Amino acid sequence: MATESPRYAGALVTGGGSGIGRALVSELLARGVPVMAAALDDAELVSLRAEGGGRLATYAVDLTREGAVDELLAACEAAGIEVELLVNCAGVGLFGEHVEIDRAALRRMITLNATALSDLCAVVGGKLRARGRGAILNVASTASFQPLPRLAAYAASKHFVAALSEALAEELAPYGVQVSVLHPGTTRTAFLAGAGIAATADARGIGRIADRVAMDPSEVAAAAVEGLYRGERRIVPGLGNRAHDLARRVVPRALLSRIFGRLGRSE
Repeated sequence: MATESPRYAGALVTGGGSGIGRALVSELLARGVPVMAAALDDAELVSLRAEGGGRLATYAVDLTREGAVDELLAACEAAGIEVELLVNCAGVGLFGEHVEIDRAALRRMITLNATALSDLCAVVGGKLRARGRGAILNVASTASFQPLPRLAAYAASKHFVAALSEALAEELAPYGVQVSVLHPGTTRTAFLAGAGIAATADARGIGRIADRVAMDPSEVAAAAVEGLYRGERRIVPGLGNRAHDLARRVVPRALLSRIFGRLGRSE
């Protein structure tokens, strides 16, 4: 499919140093959009800068820290990046029984996945509304489709992202601002390992399934940007993920939760 001409003066991509975020940065740069890529790990950004060329700026920031959102937006302004597209891709996951997960780690995950994203949507969304143009792309997950035992807080945080995005799409549409939400499924990134899920051919349960169905980040990013440019509010990349989306519409939530709970116990 032929791509449209770039229509964003600049983009801010959080979580842009690795995985889906990094692939989204590459997709946007390929369309001629100047990008500010933000990530926690500066080493990831160093290697990204080597690939990005003159339209790429980077900034290392911990979005769970108080004042980080304002600091990041100031960095965009200092770098000359006019943010007409906000891509919220920064996120982490935690796998295990909710009552056994470290409380500090849980708070950090929820702050990153939900609070920081909401704050960026509020600040940037307000600016886009005043301009009468622009877009927000929030990265949720197929985990948001149903409650997930052993990924309970993570799935809940992504349900927050999905619900917020769909509501913001209605609020901002009259002002010419598009809001889209991306629902990737299992993807070949460092996310699963960071969440504590083995994703190898010899893993069991969720890990084994993850290895079989995982998409490449570049595939996910390409589908996301194509959907964004087509004006889609919900973007579900990949046939397997779309089948999951369909199944959750017809299978009772309680049954889906029970199925995923049994898979988790076989890890």
